[in-house]
Amino acid sequence: MRRVANATHNISYVEWDPLFEFNTVAFSALFDITADPYQQNNLWNVYSQDTKQQWQAELAKEFACRGHAAGDPNACS
Repeated sequence: MRRVANATHNISYVEWDPLFEFNTVAFSALFDITADPYQQNNLWNVYSQDTKQQWQAELAKEFACRGHAAGDPNACS
């Protein structure tokens, strides 16, 4: 799950993989928390494939994050 809350976004993005490997995602959801605080309107299918890939890449980057080790290509930024 990725939550983005800043001056321009208040969004929750979720991917579900029952094996927690995230090689095969069974379910994706994107919610506008400002407009839909109870997360009942999944906007995932409203967005373009390019936008979906950007959200997926962002979540994959965070999932791979292993800390703040200098020189580690998977370190958190």
